[in-house]
Amino acid sequence: LTIPENRFRFAFAPLYSIPTQSLVGTGSVGYLWYPDNVFKEIMLQADGKTFHDNNQVNNGIKNLYPGYSKVAPSLSFTFNEHNPLSPVQRTLTLKGYLINENIIDPGPDPFIIPPVLRNHQNIYGLLRYTHKNTRTYNPFDYKAEGQLGADFAKITAESNIRIDYNTKHKSLYIRAFVGKFFPINSDPAVYGRYELNASYSGLDDYLYDGTYLGRNAQNNLAAQQVSMQEGGFKVPVFNNADQSDSWMGTINLKTDLPITRLLPIRLFFDAGLVPNNNPSFTHSGTSTFIYDGGVEVHIIKDVVSIYIPVIMSNDFDNYLTGAYGHKNVFARSISFTMDFQNINWLKAPSKVLKIVSN
Repeated sequence: LTIPENRFRFAFAPLYSIPTQSLVGTGSVGYLWYPDNVFKEIMLQADGKTFHDNNQVNNGIKNLYPGYSKVAPSLSFTFNEHNPLSPVQRTLTLKGYLINENIIDPGPDPFIIPPVLRNHQNIYGLLRYTHKNTRTYNPFDYKAEGQLGADFAKITAESNIRIDYNTKHKSLYIRAFVGKFFPINSDPAVYGRYELNASYSGLDDYLYDGTYLGRNAQNNLAAQQVSMQEGGFKVPVFNNADQSDSWMGTINLKTDLPITRLLPIRLFFDAGLVPNNNPSFTHSGTSTFIYDGGVEVHIIKDVVSIYIPVIMSNDFDNYLTGAYGHKNVFARSISFTMDFQNINWLKAPSKVLKIVSN
């Protein structure tokens, strides 16, 4: 990655895993064209990643470490705005995913037939249109996305706007999301991992785009990492809590506090509607209203933050109480983000440096 920028770019982060005695890591490589017609820029890119998860089993001979590997080629078209001073950037992206996952097969009798690793391959396609207006005051963006796999299809739309206050670096941030899920396979056990999520964690990241301390963790600090995707709620939940196999609509609000000029503190509130899958006498409506709200400590803009919920709807409270006990609800409701997938390291290195410095 250079400044000035080259057409050919790459970024690799190889690692060596001591427990598994194997090479792991991640990387990207890309090439850009500047046709100066309908499109001002076309980028061909390929991303790769391979890691292990935190499960292991001994098959009597050695330890087995399941993991995954991913190759994701993409083609991104940036439209020409003709006015070089325009703050608008419109992008159309086509992306494919080839993902291999290792699954532990314990066998019918582990004392007779030792466990083995089975390889499972998934192929996904993605189409995304993004519109960004980086104007100085009240910048906004929106995007529409479609995903397709062998067992599901999903259509989502998301928009963001920053409404600036009459105080430097103080704003109201509004995010809205709506999504529709279409199961292709009729087995809920198969398509369940692809459903729409109010709170998005490593367990939900079937495209393996995110960076998680513990991708499939559920009982330690790493389990409290969430990502600002889909519903955008901050309470970490698992086991199909507040998921939808039909539709979902949410709004996420954050505001800076004018009195905290030096402290990176905001207030947040999330609200949303999901289908009511368990109608009762007291709640017979077709939809369920969910919410949470509290304090955010933002460390790296749009990438790393800590969220401390103060209020939450019964769906979240009942889940945390049932999973961890009433005394642990507050501690288990705290979450954090590491949304490094928001940074394309090959796209405008100068912008990457600016994001990190902020």
